[in-house]
Amino acid sequence: MGKRRIIEGNSQEARKMRMQELGPLKSLIIKPATLERYRRAADHFFAHLRRQREPIPQTPEIMDIVLSEYIGELWEEGHSKSLAGDTISGLQHHQPSLKGELKTSWRYLKAWQQAEVPARAPPFSLQTLAIFCGWAHQQNPHWALALQLGFHALLRTGELLQLQAKDCTVQRDHIHLFLG
Repeated sequence: MGKRRIIEGNSQEARKMRMQELGPLKSLIIKPATLERYRRAADHFFAHLRRQREPIPQTPEIMDIVLSEYIGELWEEGHSKSLAGDTISGLQHHQPSLKGELKTSWRYLKAWQQAEVPARAPPFSLQTLAIFCGWAHQQNPHWALALQLGFHALLRTGELLQLQAKDCTVQRDHIHLFLG
């Protein structure tokens, strides 16, 4: 669960007090926010089963069949792939015996991940660029120049940060950039 928590104490009693502060070991497996996402996803899945009047699957094999069909429906209805992933992960977290048994469900999720184009951040408008450049110019005029150059030359951050004066040549109405 992320960063390690140091259990301090020179005695068993001191370690016991520190461990009590951290809570039960079971609560340290995943972060509370992740646990909440898993709970919501599982609730969504079980509500789907109720609407379909389907019983809760009693074997891992049947669970995989029902869950993969559910993931297919999520795809068709335009839900987020994170809901599908949280559902599979949440069910496995709450029922560890399912781990390694939901092969078809994981394959469906993988196909979804490969097919779905990730949402990209929209580019700045010229007005937004002007606002940023005005602020940057007050801080350091070179930053404003870098923002303008990066925007108009469609440079990636790494390309912009590696650019040096020797990589630029100016001719009348053009600037040539040599990116290597």
